[in-house]
Amino acid sequence: MSTLANTNKKVFLSTTAIEEFWNLSEETIFLGSWCFVNGKSVLDAEELVKFIESPYDKVDLNSIYNYLDNKFEKILPILSHTLNKMHGENYSDNYWRILIGPWLRSYIHIMFDRFSYIEKSLNDYPNLTTFLLSQKSYVTPADTKEFVYLVEGDEYNLQIFSRVLIFFGKFFPEKEIKISNSNCYNKSIKTSLKSKILHTIKCFFAIKTDLFCNKKIYCVDAYLPKMATIKLILASYGKIAFISDNYHVGNNIELNVEFRENLAKLNFGNGLFANCISSLISLDMPKAYVENYSALKKSAIDYFPKNPVVIASANAWYTKERFKFWAAGQSENNAVLLGLQHGGADYGARENFIFRDHELSIVDYFFSWGWKDVKCNAEVIPMPANKLINENDIDSSNIEVDILWVTSTMPRYLVYFPRITSYFEKYLDFQMDFINNLSVENIGNLKIRTHYQDHGWGIRLRLKKVIKNIRFDDNNIPYYESLKRCRLCVCDHLSTTVTESLALNKPTILFWNSETNKIRGEHIEYFDLLRSVGILYDSPEAAAKAVNKIYDNVNLWWDDVERKNAVLSFNKVFSLMQNNSTNIWKDAMISLPHKFSE
Repeated sequence: MSTLANTNKKVFLSTTAIEEFWNLSEETIFLGSWCFVNGKSVLDAEELVKFIESPYDKVDLNSIYNYLDNKFEKILPILSHTLNKMHGENYSDNYWRILIGPWLRSYIHIMFDRFSYIEKSLNDYPNLTTFLLSQKSYVTPADTKEFVYLVEGDEYNLQIFSRVLIFFGKFFPEKEIKISNSNCYNKSIKTSLKSKILHTIKCFFAIKTDLFCNKKIYCVDAYLPKMATIKLILASYGKIAFISDNYHVGNNIELNVEFRENLAKLNFGNGLFANCISSLISLDMPKAYVENYSALKKSAIDYFPKNPVVIASANAWYTKERFKFWAAGQSENNAVLLGLQHGGADYGARENFIFRDHELSIVDYFFSWGWKDVKCNAEVIPMPANKLINENDIDSSNIEVDILWVTSTMPRYLVYFPRITSYFEKYLDFQMDFINNLSVENIGNLKIRTHYQDHGWGIRLRLKKVIKNIRFDDNNIPYYESLKRCRLCVCDHLSTTVTESLALNKPTILFWNSETNKIRGEHIEYFDLLRSVGILYDSPEAAAKAVNKIYDNVNLWWDDVERKNAVLSFNKVFSLMQNNSTNIWKDAMISLPHKFSE
């Protein structure tokens, strides 16, 4: 893999993996590694592939994150004013922050990345040529969920790249394709009889709002085990209720020309990037906030309870549009919004983490898994980790043989900073280095648990090329069960799986690139503690050597007092577990200070 130096010669720019929009009869340069599905050319013809130089090679990504956060804060009130006027409303900026914030934050990050790559391409190769997507093929997302689905794929990114090129005044031959969202809402979920019974009980208590009391705490997507939800309902005498909301927005409504023209007139400030956003947002804003606004608002009013005291959720703040309409509207009526953590150590520890930062900006209170944050809008309250309630220690066992290696994934196209594509490419290199330093025996002991989404990286294909008789863990088996069946867990990325394995007392080796996994200053000491006792490593070579050294007697290694104490200290901050967790949650939720008198 190589990059071309600046030149005035004519080259053809291939922007995505859609080969109909390539022209290999001309000298070709590819915009990024996302142009190849399953690592095709990266693996098989590395020297023949030439890429545009990354616009981020000499840039501080944290400064980009902060710049985009400031841009978000400038654009939000402009859109709030415009949408209020468009829909005859008079809501606060916070209402619109809750409603459009997840989409707008992601949109600004994504557009800055696509803008930066096109700008770099045009600066380096002013005489480049390419194919554009025909304007007849353009689509507007129905809602945030469809937007997130589309921006992970090639077709919609082709639309974005084409529109950015046109913004720069570049017009090239166009081709038509169909941009499909057919898989966006088609996830099949198998439901057991036990789950159906528990769901029926939850719905009963949610619907019977006057059964025990007339003021309630309502939870949507709380990330709690099913039995914990039932215990909370019963322990609170029905004051805590759980609501399911699987409604999604259709995309059949036609664009409102007048509304879209009003959006096209907006001015988001000086500078090329601000002008680019101003130019493109009129087509890109999801229909949920424009054409379908009134229908969604009415549906939310009709479906959800009228006067909640507290509205709580772990992840409905993002793609559950009807829920967001309800939460935003009830917040205007002084309902308390409660955020519930839905990720592990990365959630509290990562520097500049878009999901945490958004949630802490919209809720009044936030239940963390043990960490605190005094620099945000919300009051962060350390609580037992919701996902781990009622889970039991697994402990170490030399009887088991497998080394469970848990791997990760990310979309080929950037979705948010600072997780740029090259970070994941370095991650894949780390995997190869780890394998190359394992003993032959331990390579045979590996059972690899890949993420259920591959995103076109061909991760299993890459691993199969270097490991004969490779074994993959079954993703249909719960992670907890797979942990019980292994001798040692190895995790190569900072995620929920890290906190789960440590919290459940499973012998674990961790490794990742510390340069691409920046930790917030106040939490560095806890990761350094894991480094000091030989659990966390900054290089795959060192991690592999540690695995080779401890494999034959994992029990003795894991039961070391200093190592145990380090894990306990880490868990208190990132995966807190306590006895009687359900009652702790019940008492904390019911005793939350309210914005109005009972």
